[in-house]
Amino acid sequence: DGAEYVVFDIETTGLVNEYDELIEFGAIKIKNGSEVDRIDLFVKPVKGVPQHITNLTKITNEMVEDAPHIKPSLVQIKAWIGDAILIAHNGINFDLRFLNKKLEQHHLPLITNPLIDTMQLSRALNKDLVKHNLGVIARHHKIYYDEAVAHRADFDAAVLNDV
Repeated sequence: DGAEYVVFDIETTGLVNEYDELIEFGAIKIKNGSEVDRIDLFVKPVKGVPQHITNLTKITNEMVEDAPHIKPSLVQIKAWIGDAILIAHNGINFDLRFLNKKLEQHHLPLITNPLIDTMQLSRALNKDLVKHNLGVIARHHKIYYDEAVAHRADFDAAVLNDV
């Protein structure tokens, strides 16, 4: 009772946490079953947003050009999540690993919060599903999922919260 959790998603310039960059962090903070806060934070990448990522996420270089750089963004993200329980889809293998790699690269303390990975949960609970991406799971649970606005951290975090 009284647990606080943060449902989050990130968007990046690619899948390799060693070299690719964080460009968006979106999250919803829930306490006692109710939304108490939300954040959607753009991060300015050093190398810019590749065209194939813009095609997927609709995040353009113009959208991130005035955003803070990675280090202050990581400090803000860590402060915002605090000691809340984290919930992310593919969070163990991707989101948290990506964030922690960036924290490590910038000599900042890692995120050690407990994490509930909804992709792992779905694999355990929905054995009939062939795929377990967020869109499939949302539709499986009759939750609205719009591919046209998907792959934006704030939208995906809100859908995941509904799931």
